[in-house]
Amino acid sequence: MTAPPPPDDTSGFGRGMLTGALALLVAVHGLVSWWFSGFEAMYREMGPHAQISHATIFAIRPPWLIGVPTVGAAVVAWLVVKRPGPLWIYLAAIGAIVAALVFTVYFGYRPIWQLAGNISAD
Repeated sequence: MTAPPPPDDTSGFGRGMLTGALALLVAVHGLVSWWFSGFEAMYREMGPHAQISHATIFAIRPPWLIGVPTVGAAVVAWLVVKRPGPLWIYLAAIGAIVAALVFTVYFGYRPIWQLAGNISAD
C-alpha cells in the first residue's frame, strides 16, 4: 500500500484558519454589542447639554450593534458554504470586522474617556 497523493488544494487549511478567525472576531463583536447595549440610555441620562458625537451615537445604536454581528455571521456562513478561492476575500472580511470592532469600542467609550479626563483633584 502506498500513501494517497496530497490534495491539490494547498490553501484549504489557510482558508479554514481565516474563516475561524473571522468567526471569532464576529463573536467578539457580538459580545461588545451586548456590553454596549445599555450605553445609549446611559448617555441619554447625561442630559441634553452633553456633547455626544455623531459617531458615538451611530456606534451605540441598535441597528449597528445588531447589524454588524448579523452581517458578519452571514459572511462566515457564506465563506463556509462557497469556499471562494482567493484569500484576499477572507482577509478583506477580517479587515472589515476589525475596523467595525475598533470603531465600536473607540466611539462607544469616547464620552467616558472625555468625562474621565475632566476630573481633577482641585
